[in-house]
Amino acid sequence: MKVPKPVRNRGLHDSTSQGRWPGAGFTLIELLVVVAIIAILASLLLPALSRGKWQAQRVACMNNQKQFGLGSNMYKDDDDRRAYTGTASDGDDDMNWLYPFVTSLKSYSCPGRQTFVRPDKKSKVSNKAYQERLHGQTEIFIDLVAQGPTRKQPGVSYEVFGAMNCCGTPNTQYPKGNACLALGTFPGGLVGWDDPNSIIKTESTCANYIHANTAFGLKGRVTAPEEIWLIKEADVQPEPGYTKPLYNNYPDAIDNHGATGENVSFVDGHVEFVRQKKYVYGYELAEDEGRSTP
Repeated sequence: MKVPKPVRNRGLHDSTSQGRWPGAGFTLIELLVVVAIIAILASLLLPALSRGKWQAQRVACMNNQKQFGLGSNMYKDDDDRRAYTGTASDGDDDMNWLYPFVTSLKSYSCPGRQTFVRPDKKSKVSNKAYQERLHGQTEIFIDLVAQGPTRKQPGVSYEVFGAMNCCGTPNTQYPKGNACLALGTFPGGLVGWDDPNSIIKTESTCANYIHANTAFGLKGRVTAPEEIWLIKEADVQPEPGYTKPLYNNYPDAIDNHGATGENVSFVDGHVEFVRQKKYVYGYELAEDEGRSTP
């Protein structure tokens, strides 16, 4: 009796029916398809990961500024002038006055900028007016005096807005400078100078401040403490060869969080992320300088 040979089932998964030998692996076309799919997925995921990193840096920076807001109000409570900062003038960004209240040196660095404060770089203070603004401190951190100009440089990532109305139409309703607030005399030099043309931000000057300049139709507008800026992110200085236009005190592409906006700490202690499209208005409302453009 002749036994019939078994017929092999050439099903859908039979490699010989697909034009290749068993165990031969993927064809070149199939590999290219897989590579293309991976590339498409990567192009979709990488922007999301990058934005997640940006959001995390922005939140960490905001947490730093929340500490600054609390610290500045504690400084004000201890200050004879009831000033919110220990800066001498509009152009002074020294943050050593804040250190007794915000003692982590890492807090003075925005993760988007990665500046740093060297704990071993200190200097003695002999200027009496400066000591008074520091509430008796006789030693400072050199890197807390000013911003690190670019990323990963010694210095702070923030700048202090301790005064307002430094330019534009003078607001004669308020006393100008630290000298008018009975802080004493200011000899020349980086840490002792006084600006007689600026209004120091104190509890009294920031309570229902009346705007003097006409930009945005704000003249006569009463500004509350929750609208007045105190500490903001500092501008990043461009690297050599950078040719795009940059604006002072304005979110540019090279700044800590790019052109989207900046974290700002207000006099009342709260922090906001101020977006670029609202930035100039918010700046003028807080600073009263007659500014209407970037």
